[in-house]
Amino acid sequence: MIWLAIGSVLLLLLVIPLCLKVHFSGSASNAGFNFLIKAPGLRIRYDSVSDTTKQRFLWKSARTEAKTAGSAPVPEQTPSPKRKITLSLPKKKSKREANQLALVKLLAPRLWKLMKRLFGAIHADQILAKIIVATDDPMTTAILYGALQPVAAFNSPTRTFLIEADFEKTSFGFELHWSFWARPIVWLWIISTWLLGLPLLRIYRMTRA
Repeated sequence: MIWLAIGSVLLLLLVIPLCLKVHFSGSASNAGFNFLIKAPGLRIRYDSVSDTTKQRFLWKSARTEAKTAGSAPVPEQTPSPKRKITLSLPKKKSKREANQLALVKLLAPRLWKLMKRLFGAIHADQILAKIIVATDDPMTTAILYGALQPVAAFNSPTRTFLIEADFEKTSFGFELHWSFWARPIVWLWIISTWLLGLPLLRIYRMTRA
């Protein structure tokens, strides 16, 4: 009975953190991106502009910054001997390559379904996507701007898609802001059931062939 009680306590200690909410937030643009992962007792923040990571687990905090490496001397390069170029006829696809292609065709639709289920388990607080259309030609910019307007049909109280045009710039710009949460135990359940539905024996034979 003692070992059963200890096992139950350890199982609870493993399951309870998976049931907690994990919040994801951040932003991205042409200049860079940053994100924040937050859960009870855990906090991770990263900023690509300064290449700085801040972590906090329970009562311990840490900070990691990018290290600028000193300029190392460039080694002298010796000219490599010339190699003769020989033309060879294209080889026929081997059985291994054919099996790899068949494996991709088998897993691709299943991976797409998995991604849809994982994204379906996300609870969005706010998602904002802003695209700034800009090209070298003002006419092309106007055409692309009009072609992307139907994206606004996907707007909702928690999702906002904005399309703007800038006739003074020559390259596209974007801004992203997101804030959503999910429970790891739900993702774990989705991945576990997805793995159980795979034709594992068939995949094993294809990879071993």
